[in-house]
Amino acid sequence: HTEITRDEVFCAICNNSKHLEVLMYQNETLGRDARTAINDLLKSETCKLSRLCLSNMFVDEDDGLQFMQSLSGDKTIKNLNLCMCNLRGNVSRTLGNVLKRNDVIEKLSLPLNEIDASTMLYLGEALRYNRTLKSIDLQLNSYEFQNCIPLINSLTENETLTELKLTYQWNELLTNTVESLNLHDRVLLTYKSNDILPLCRSISLRLAQITTIDVMCIDDNFDDVDVDQFFRVLNHLPYLESLRIFSNFEMRESMTYELCTLFLCTKTLKTVVLDTHKVTESMLILILNALAANQTIVRFVMDPCAIGIASVEAFVTVMRQNKTLCHFGVLLTYREILEKIADVSERTVLKSIDFDLFSKYDDYKYEVYRIQEKLRKNVCTFSRAAEFLMDTSLLERSPEISLDVEHVLPTNAFKEYFC
Repeated sequence: HTEITRDEVFCAICNNSKHLEVLMYQNETLGRDARTAINDLLKSETCKLSRLCLSNMFVDEDDGLQFMQSLSGDKTIKNLNLCMCNLRGNVSRTLGNVLKRNDVIEKLSLPLNEIDASTMLYLGEALRYNRTLKSIDLQLNSYEFQNCIPLINSLTENETLTELKLTYQWNELLTNTVESLNLHDRVLLTYKSNDILPLCRSISLRLAQITTIDVMCIDDNFDDVDVDQFFRVLNHLPYLESLRIFSNFEMRESMTYELCTLFLCTKTLKTVVLDTHKVTESMLILILNALAANQTIVRFVMDPCAIGIASVEAFVTVMRQNKTLCHFGVLLTYREILEKIADVSERTVLKSIDFDLFSKYDDYKYEVYRIQEKLRKNVCTFSRAAEFLMDTSLLERSPEISLDVEHVLPTNAFKEYFC
């Protein structure tokens, strides 16, 4: 009875999907009726799906082939995630053929599919023809590393795929292949510290093409000169939109200055994630001051971001002055600092903060509540301003929203939110 109910709900969603843009199903295997419903939806002229995430979709090869046939006619899906869908043999070959002709899908994720050598070949062949895909994620799969080589080689004939995610494990064969082709910026692997300079060379060869830098290093044997060079080259990327660094090096003064220069000069950077070994409070103050003056970053995460007495004013300055930043994390602090943050009376545009608090015994719940209440009000303010833009007569009916509209309408944060 549970499976019938689940299928009935899924079928009802697919059959009444006039305005449905995102469909995510990541539970147990779908029944026959549900699989038919999603295939019919993909083939319909009224389909508006832009993101589709499915798991356990194919019971057998026929299920996979029928889905691929439906997908071949779809003109709306930009983000496709197929998890645990037995992508092998004729199914993966058909997927490759679909991707050769598809001009809509921009992001493809295939986790937990035990991808084999033939699937890698089909994907690599598809990339020689496809000019729309920007990201392929094959992480969380078990495969022989040498099977990835044809797929990596295909990037030499494709300039539009900017992100190929392969594995969380360091592998010498893959690293050497990526280095020989200067593809460090496009193939996301786990690197060692001695891969930093080759990475810099790769970046330098394609400064105008790179929009994303995503680096994870697994050892601690860093040469500060190499890391300095890495941060220095970031300032030469005119179109960098996303910077993610997961590593165990310590942020030295020279690295911090280069990072601050990037924050102050960039016209494109929107996402920054820094997960490093250590950031001293003096370096943190420099970073926060640069962030306060930045006009592009929407999401900033530093793990940890330990705010103390010396740096709390710099954080408050970010809240008061920055009119673009919507999310901040991970705030590591204690009650006295939270009180100072909660006492900020000026309007801000921050909508969310991630916390990692020092002591589970300290009674800081009230301070966190006050901060979260401010953030909740900010979200409501954005919603009211958006509602006003879609119906300007709202101001006549509810003149009290004029202050909200006046506050957020000129900000970069609202432009990101509304667009």
